[in-house]
Amino acid sequence: MSDKFEAWGLIELMGHQRIAGRISEQVIGGGNLVRVDVPDGEGFRTVYYGASAIYALHVTDEAAARAAAKTMGTQPAFAWELLRHQPKLEAARSPDDDDDQDYSDHDRA
Repeated sequence: MSDKFEAWGLIELMGHQRIAGRISEQVIGGGNLVRVDVPDGEGFRTVYYGASAIYALHVTDEAAARAAAKTMGTQPAFAWELLRHQPKLEAARSPDDDDDQDYSDHDRA
């Protein structure tokens, strides 16, 4: 059977990331990829994932996928989680921390 998968939904990805939108299959360079057209204002932005990057796929209706996409930024989950905890991280810093240290020659052999 050669029916192509197409549905609205939410995908959970390895690395604690999530994305929502219109999900379909696409072959690029001979490889099967999962295509997600994410609602972005009046249009869409398209993202492709290999099947091995996907942890779970939840099929929803269009309204639920669009609502989920609005709540998800373009940053991976860990980025906004770090931003949420930034005040705690800064409060825990030692007064002796030297933010002005020069690491420019760190990778030189």
